[in-house]
Amino acid sequence: VLTPEKWIESAGPQWKSLWLGCNNGVCSLVTRLTGIKNSDVLESLKKLELSNEILFVDTIGDINQMLEKYRHIASIFLVVAMLVIGFFLMIFLGLIQSCKILAVPLIAQVFALATLGLLNLPISMFHVFGLLLALGISMDYSIFQSVGKHQQTVAMAVLLSLITSLLAFGLLASSSTAFIQAFGLSLALGIFYAFMLAPLFTYKTRKD
Repeated sequence: VLTPEKWIESAGPQWKSLWLGCNNGVCSLVTRLTGIKNSDVLESLKKLELSNEILFVDTIGDINQMLEKYRHIASIFLVVAMLVIGFFLMIFLGLIQSCKILAVPLIAQVFALATLGLLNLPISMFHVFGLLLALGISMDYSIFQSVGKHQQTVAMAVLLSLITSLLAFGLLASSSTAFIQAFGLSLALGIFYAFMLAPLFTYKTRKD
């Protein structure tokens, strides 16, 4: 029979502090769960918590819920930023030209999200942050291509901007840290697609 006293004697120092003692015949022990591969076990523990038999603290689950909440907030900021940019473009450049300019970062964002989906990567808060930065950079590509008078000079400037942005931020995609990799990958995809799309949508704008 494994009594609490024998368990304390055999347990390591990192486990002894988890024993909370006995009170009125009820013994309390904090248990750390590691190496769980079956998520159904966690669901069973959550059901036991509802019946007040245990107190189940799912730290990872709480962090995931928090990050998911922040991802929704960041996504709202991304949409609001596009609307605000489109509003000011419409004031200064008119409806038709502003729509052409805004189409570049908008479609680039959609292509970036589609690529992440094809790679079976879940969209996290850090992907959205990368897309927020990509929105500003790709908007510059579109505006420069639209209002620039010297096509070759503008194309060279946009190309150099793409290269420096990829070197400064895109290389983060090669990081072994998950959130840094997510930020760099989404940013690199967003500005790359914007670079490819900008001449297609802004050529007729210059002709106008």
